[in-house]
Amino acid sequence: MSSTVTTATVSTVTAAITIEGLGQALILATILLFGLTLFAKEVAAVSRHPIGRAIARGLDLGVLPLATVFVLVVVLNAVAFMNGY
Repeated sequence: MSSTVTTATVSTVTAAITIEGLGQALILATILLFGLTLFAKEVAAVSRHPIGRAIARGLDLGVLPLATVFVLVVVLNAVAFMNGY
């Protein structure tokens, strides 16, 4: 089941990226989500309440995958720009 979901997800994202407008919307959503997650993590980290600090530690888990996608998007856009796409 998981291989089917993974294959479907990869094919959907690949198809979405080839459609220029939808690919740009996904890039924008990734950048906004990354920024909002970093902002929320910093706000929660300065909290004096233990729950706020726990939320900040939990948001650390979300930052790594978003940072990875962000770097991947930047690299792919740089390669596309260099190739004249």
